[in-house]
Amino acid sequence: MNRLLFAALILSASSSSTAGFAGGPYFIFANFSNNKAVDAVINKKLAEREDCGEPDMRIVPSPNWISRDLLDKALIHGEKDSISTLDRLIRKTYPGYAPQGLDGVIVYTEAGKPQFSNFVRGRKVILKDRLTKPADDEALWKAFCLMVPPITRPN
Repeated sequence: MNRLLFAALILSASSSSTAGFAGGPYFIFANFSNNKAVDAVINKKLAEREDCGEPDMRIVPSPNWISRDLLDKALIHGEKDSISTLDRLIRKTYPGYAPQGLDGVIVYTEAGKPQFSNFVRGRKVILKDRLTKPADDEALWKAFCLMVPPITRPN
C-alpha cells in the first residue's frame, strides 16, 4: 500500500512539472519594408518547423490597440514616450493569444540599411541588427532569430 501511495505521489508530481510554464515567447512581427521576400523567408522557415531554439515561440498578429504608427515611432524612431506606451500596451491580456500579454516586438525595415529591431517587454532599449547580406535567406533567418525576445511574462 505504501509503495502504491509513493508511486501515485511521484506520478502526480511529475505530471505537473510544467505547471507555471508561460509558453512562448509570444511576439509581434511587422515588416515595414516593401520587401515581401522577408515575410516569405520567415513563413517558409516557420512552416518547416524552424523555431530559433524556442519550440513554443509564436508570432501573433498585432492587436488593434497596438498601431503600426506606434511601432514605427517606438522601434524605428526610438521615441521614448512611444517606447513607454508600447511597453504598457504589450502587457495587456490578448484574448486567444496571450492571456498575460506579449513578450516583445520585432520590426524589419529597409529605411537606410536593412535591419531588424526588437523591443522586449520591461526594457527601455531598442536593439537593432543591420543585415550585411539581406538577400541571403539563411543570414536573414539568423538575424531574425537573434531578435526573438525572451519570455518575460509572469508564470
